[in-house]
Amino acid sequence: MRLVVALMAVLCLWGASAVGQTVLRVLIVDQTDTMEESLRILAFARALRATGLVTLKAVTQLPDAPWAEEPFLVVIVIPAQSRFIWLCTPAPVGYLPDPLPEAYRGLADGLTQAFDGQREVRGSGDDLYVFFLSLHLQRRGVLVGVDGP
Repeated sequence: MRLVVALMAVLCLWGASAVGQTVLRVLIVDQTDTMEESLRILAFARALRATGLVTLKAVTQLPDAPWAEEPFLVVIVIPAQSRFIWLCTPAPVGYLPDPLPEAYRGLADGLTQAFDGQREVRGSGDDLYVFFLSLHLQRRGVLVGVDGP
């Protein structure tokens, strides 16, 4: 219940302050191999969807070909047997345009709660691997790019 309340509060801020963007497009790459972790991801996804401010798509592998569909603002990669969750964004949090930093924090907090602190959420500003993975996803067209100032 705390997960739903926290996500709704942050994502309501997203909806209230997003200019020209009413829906946060999120891709979840679920590479987990246990039923427990898959159920945690399902609970997280349902909480996000309940807000009405998020469009979700889930896949089991990272796209290996150019993406033909509309790109996402956030890609969440949950690898099998890792202590990390990678939260890929178009830029490190400090460089994201408003209101994406608030949405990032809400997603990171929600993922931490969904996994009961068993996994650590890492973003582009925390880990070089996530930074390069985000760049790779941008080149594939999966993740949107952020225009400069």
